[in-house]
Amino acid sequence: MKIVKKLSFSLIEVGLALLLAAVMVALLLSSFTHSVKVKKQVEHITAAVLERKFMQEKLTQIFSSIHLDSPDFICAENRLVFAANQDVDIDPDFSGLVKTVLFLEQGKFKLLVKSLQADEKIRTETLMEHVSAIDWEFLPQPEPDDFGKMMVKSTWSETEKALPIAVRLTLHLDDATTVPFAFFINRPTFEMPQ
Repeated sequence: MKIVKKLSFSLIEVGLALLLAAVMVALLLSSFTHSVKVKKQVEHITAAVLERKFMQEKLTQIFSSIHLDSPDFICAENRLVFAANQDVDIDPDFSGLVKTVLFLEQGKFKLLVKSLQADEKIRTETLMEHVSAIDWEFLPQPEPDDFGKMMVKSTWSETEKALPIAVRLTLHLDDATTVPFAFFINRPTFEMPQ
């Protein structure tokens, strides 16, 4: 009969195997936590980009629907008031000409639409939160004799002769970042003076 000698692992071999297993588990866990952090950052950035995209689309729609003969296009105290022409709306009272107000209230940039057909019918929508301030800039219609001297205005009153060509809106967020938007006002084709 042959005697079979058992091969046993030495203490050093067992220790090395455990050390390698611990290193592998540590690498896997650190990789997992890093991927979770990156995923959270991507989700946060995606949400911010989608919020800004929504704002850009909504404000483009609003500024392109400004009524050209709007008697009250006024900007004062973090609020812009104007008349807009909403073609079709789910609520018939908000179809057609409506009074529109873009304003800042309690850290929220809001849109208020007031029906001109039904008394006291108001719709309010929060466009962006965590806004600390708003800067408005308006590019006025140039006068024929000083076309090269167009000046940007920070306010717009009802005494202005015509609607501005463009509006620039800068939102200052609570985290000290700024979000700029620029829009052309709905208007017939602009003719360059000769």
